[in-house]
Amino acid sequence: MFTILFSKGVFVFCVLVVIVLILLAYAIKTANALKAAENKVRELDSDVDIALAKRYDLLTKQYAMVKTYMSYESENLITAIKLRKGMTPDEKTGVEKLMKNASDQINAVVEAYPELAAGKKVLQNSCTNAEEHIQAARRLYNAGVTNYNNLCSQFPSSVVAAITGHNMVEYFKTDADKRSDVIF
Repeated sequence: MFTILFSKGVFVFCVLVVIVLILLAYAIKTANALKAAENKVRELDSDVDIALAKRYDLLTKQYAMVKTYMSYESENLITAIKLRKGMTPDEKTGVEKLMKNASDQINAVVEAYPELAAGKKVLQNSCTNAEEHIQAARRLYNAGVTNYNNLCSQFPSSVVAAITGHNMVEYFKTDADKRSDVIF
């Protein structure tokens, strides 16, 4: 009888040890998955920052380029406006040659700086690509947040998340003023 009780006790103990080991293995696996998902969210957040920095650098370069060319172009524009302002029909004949010279100067600038026209197209494409990169980074960030939040909120991994201090993360959201229609 003692051997029967002893063998039942050993069996129950072994079953409890196996159950505890399985629960411990699950908790460790889930804690590691939570940490990996949290690290992925941090990486994706950094990717959004990188995309924003890329756009900032691009716009800074574009501004500097436009500013350089605009100083010369503004002189030509002011000259053309002055020539047109307050002209009578008789004065137009005498000033036509000056207008043609101003127009030729503007064309000469464009011809002398072919990189301006090419640069404009490249910069426009770069701006479009930068905006698309930012949108993609934000979508990926939100997908990573969804994965992480699912781990934090679904049972039984939510128990491990609560024990290990993992909390839900906010999605990337657009400001309220950007949700409304654009009015010019």
